[in-house]
Amino acid sequence: SIDTVIVCMASNLEASVMAVTLCKEAGVKNVIAKCANEMHQKILLRVGADQVVFPENESGIRLAKNLLSSGFIDMISLSKDVSMVEIDVKEEWCGKNLIELNLRKKYGFNIVAIKKGDQVNVNINPEQVLDKEATLIVIANTAKLGKFKQ
Repeated sequence: SIDTVIVCMASNLEASVMAVTLCKEAGVKNVIAKCANEMHQKILLRVGADQVVFPENESGIRLAKNLLSSGFIDMISLSKDVSMVEIDVKEEWCGKNLIELNLRKKYGFNIVAIKKGDQVNVNINPEQVLDKEATLIVIANTAKLGKFKQ
């Protein structure tokens, strides 16, 4: 018995449709299919795919958001209103700790990690002094992130 099947034949619509249909007829509970375009996506959903991914489109959207959100190292939308971003430590924050900066009150940031190089610390000490080599990974209301950049 197979719980999940991933169908990755986006360049061949007929093969994708056939694979999704056969998987569903065989009783596979979760069929995830890759598509090449929006029409392909609609067809795969209609023939029974539980989830359809469009990696080229999704990565393009993410790249566009990252370009539009200059000032952030990386940005991931968690929902329509909430994003997780990686930001550089501002010059005026260096030498101060998180208690002094009070970023939650000023910007609505919830700091989830402090990153230095390849090291990511999720057990944050609020008395830790920030320096220019660090970046902050924060979750915040997307609208408030726009105000932070200004």
